[in-house]
Parts: sequence; C-alpha cells; structure tokens
Amino acid sequence: SDQLHAIGEMTLEQENFRLARDLAAQHGSANMGEQSLDGLCRYYMLYSRFQEGLRICRQTIQFLEKDQSLPETHILKAGLLRWQASYLSNQSDIQSANQILQPLVRLLQEKVAQTPGWEYELAYTCVLLAGINTNNPTLNTLELAQQGLHHFRSIGGLWEISLALSTLSHVHDRMGNRQECYRAAMEALETANEQGDPYLITRSKTTLSYCLMMAGEVEHALELVRELAVY
Repeated sequence: SDQLHAIGEMTLEQENFRLARDLAAQHGSANMGEQSLDGLCRYYMLYSRFQEGLRICRQTIQFLEKDQSLPETHILKAGLLRWQASYLSNQSDIQSANQILQPLVRLLQEKVAQTPGWEYELAYTCVLLAGINTNNPTLNTLELAQQGLHHFRSIGGLWEISLALSTLSHVHDRMGNRQECYRAAMEALETANEQGDPYLITRSKTTLSYCLMMAGEVEHALELVRELAVY
C-alpha cells in the first residue's frame, strides 16, 4: 500500500542495486538473484523503464550461462526470460515475446511434472503469455489464463491471484464471454483491494469499468472511472 514511497526509496538505491546484482551474478549467487528478481523487475515495469530492465535480464542470463555449476534450466533463468518477454511485450514486440514464452511454458510444464518448486514460474508465465495475446485470443489463450490462476490459487498470494483474474477477465472480454468477464473482473478488484497494491487496484478498476461499459452499465462504469481519476 506504500508503493510510491517504496519506489522512491528504490530509486535512491539504484547504484547499490546494480553493484549487488553484478557481484551476485559474477560470484554465482543464484539465490540472491531469485530473491530480488521480481521486486527489482517490477520496479522497472512500474517506472516504464523497459529498456533498462531488458538489458539487465539479458546481462544476468549471460552471467548464468557462464556458470557451469548451474543447470541450464535453472529457475532463475526461467524468471529472467519471463521478465525479458514482459519488457518486450510492453514495447509492442509481441512476436519476440511469444518466441520466448511459448517454449518456456512447455519447458516449465515438463519441469512441474518432474520436480516440485517450479509451479510459481509456470503460473506466472502462463498468465503473461495469455495476457500478451488477448487481442487475438484462442481457446489455448483461455486455458493458459485458467491454468495460471489455478496454480496461483494453490501457491500464490493475493497479488498473483488478482493479476491472474484481471488477465482472465481480459481474455473473456475479447472472446465475448460477458458474464465470465464481469465475474473475473469483480473478483480481481475484491482481491486487489484486500491486498492493497495501488497498481493492481487501478488495473482491476480499469478492467471492471470496461466490462461494465460493454455490458451497458454506463453509470456504474463512470463511477469507477471517476474513482480512478481521484486515485
């Protein structure tokens, strides 16, 4: 809930982040990379610093590939690939993002079947792949969003569940599933409010207002839009 203050503090510590990241990569500290990955990459996403985030992901992958002690499919590398695809999609390079995510989902599905501990990466990658393909969704897109939500309900927190629900709502909207779109958007907003993340609350209200508008509930949609303007 104190997101803006936290982002401001992180901005002041950028040089220390870079130094710590480089030292961890050079000395093979994959555990530190795993612990800091989502927080740091989400920071770059919220600030729309896509190029910087993309560069860091690529550099860290290069460091990991030089470390012969790590397996080729180390979980940190999967997370870095996921974020790399996310930055690419936010720069409208959907084709490159798909080229990363589609084989990654297949790999993670195999890993989950064989080894515990990969469910989070699979869930996040499924949700991301569904999210970047909402403009032209297929039944596979819907299945990916549902699969990601299923895993997040089992092992994720409120943040992840709200993100998956918001993505699922977008997919249903594009497929013309009005009732399913509304239900997912409502639950996404309820979960985001419970979790307290301003970004997710804003995203969820935007999704729900669009669902309401498409359903003809214009006044209710306008009410949410006015709340967004104040928020």
